[in-house]
Amino acid sequence: MIQTRKKSDAPLVSKASEYKYEAIETEERLKEVLNKDLSLYFEFSDFNYHKATLWGIGISDLENNYFVSSDLFIQSETFKNYLKSNQYKKYTYNYKGVSVYLKWQD
Repeated sequence: MIQTRKKSDAPLVSKASEYKYEAIETEERLKEVLNKDLSLYFEFSDFNYHKATLWGIGISDLENNYFVSSDLFIQSETFKNYLKSNQYKKYTYNYKGVSVYLKWQD
């Protein structure tokens, strides 16, 4: 059964929070980050992931946020090995879109 939330159930935010992230630019830094369970968000140029290009990837461990450019991702053996590994859990929003894109990338 699907339940809806009432407007009064929404959490109150006392002040705006600042969103901080680190842009990862090297394979070495990527190796340091990809060593635990992570949430991954693939940002595509279009909703149609069959035709879309990858703009970049957001990574979060709930405390730290990172951005990886599409160029670094495509060249990175570290990232490819991380995605193939069963050692860590990976969470994503659009699993079907990500999996189709990754199949096209091998």
